[in-house]
Amino acid sequence: MQKQKYIKMKLLDLKYIVSFAGMFFLIFVFSARSSHASTVTWTGNTSAVWSIGTNWDSGSAPLAGDDVVINGGNNQPTIDLSGGTTTINSLTIGSSVSSTLTFSNGDFSTKKMVVTGSVVVGANGRITHTANAGSQAHVVFLEIGGDLSIASGGAINVDAKGFASASGTGAGGNNGEATGGGYGGSGGIGWTASGGSAYGSITQPADIGSGGGNSGGTPGGAGGGAVKIVVSGTT
Repeated sequence: MQKQKYIKMKLLDLKYIVSFAGMFFLIFVFSARSSHASTVTWTGNTSAVWSIGTNWDSGSAPLAGDDVVINGGNNQPTIDLSGGTTTINSLTIGSSVSSTLTFSNGDFSTKKMVVTGSVVVGANGRITHTANAGSQAHVVFLEIGGDLSIASGGAINVDAKGFASASGTGAGGNNGEATGGGYGGSGGIGWTASGGSAYGSITQPADIGSGGGNSGGTPGGAGGGAVKIVVSGTT
């Protein structure tokens, strides 16, 4: 009887050892995903939202150490920076398929993208931001620890993504002879009317451009958007 009891106790001990080993294995796997870089490729299978895991081939949005690849997909990604800075290891966009990354709700302070490695914008790649309306809500701010390379045909382009028509600090006038919107200088004049007023800085710009004035029933064009890029390596 004593020998049988001893065997039962040993089997019970082994049961707990196996359970503990299983827990340790699960923790180890989770830690490995969190700390080691991997290549994460955009698919856009669910939507255009960067933060939704099912839009990426890995099943989760990129982590700080990940190499991000955007090369086509069912939807084009928009990254919402309203929650603060997003950090990744590297970014490659549009190497062979038309691809656009859009920044939303960014600023020139803490709502930005930090890339600790390099950024490569391919011949089919484009980086832009959401169009603004009557207030400044969207810009592109990229801090790059490595190099920035833009192939012929690729672009960082925020044309007409500033204040909407006839909006902004330097909005063009609406008097039958629409005038241009201003920024670092005054906007273009009409036959008798002055253009939109100058504002902002021409050496350290931090504002979006103002919209041109309306001419009768024809709206003026939107102002230009704003981009700030800090590159530690070679551009």
